[in-house]
Amino acid sequence: MLKIKKHISSFFLLWFTVVTISIGVAILLASLLEEFAYNHNGMSYSASNDGFFEYILSLLILIGLFMGLGQWIVISTKIKKAYSWILATLIGFFVGSFVSFFIFAFVGEMLPIPDKYYSIIELIQMIGTLMGAGMLTGACQWVSLKRKLAHSLKWSLVSGLSFVIGILPMFFVQGYTVNFPIVREISIIASVGLVAIISGYFVEPLIIHPKIEHETVI
Repeated sequence: MLKIKKHISSFFLLWFTVVTISIGVAILLASLLEEFAYNHNGMSYSASNDGFFEYILSLLILIGLFMGLGQWIVISTKIKKAYSWILATLIGFFVGSFVSFFIFAFVGEMLPIPDKYYSIIELIQMIGTLMGAGMLTGACQWVSLKRKLAHSLKWSLVSGLSFVIGILPMFFVQGYTVNFPIVREISIIASVGLVAIISGYFVEPLIIHPKIEHETVI
């Protein structure tokens, strides 16, 4: 109880509020950016050109950008000259998502897995993609603060786990979203909140006040 109370600080509350809003705004804007990109891709509608790729691309770019911006706003109250955090978050999340997805998709194709286990494999691929994206994001963020990559494991794991755990509400209610659209909206809010809560709980001890104080740019 004492440890939990110690980390429920004004900094944590600010992180939770700003990061939740930032990611939420990114998700809302993704549809607008997807529509713009799709309308200007110069291709006619087809099964392979239905706007899905544009939406995923828009979602990854905007989440990485807005999440990095929101986190930087909060971190800058404690750590100065951390502007590179924004770009590090964008690059880490975007590249990490694509690389992790293709790695797990390739492994899934190579393994002789029966079709009846497709949903399980799909879940594993999603978890792997989110974990990989989060870990690379965390590593890039750590390095952006001019800290050694070798010491980034804890924050990278926290970053990865925040996305994995955060996506669970959306995964478990996906079967109800067709008939009840409000369920989808609630699950998105819950997922975004979980990402902010998990990362926010650990950001002070791992990023703001790490044991390797001499490597922090203040």
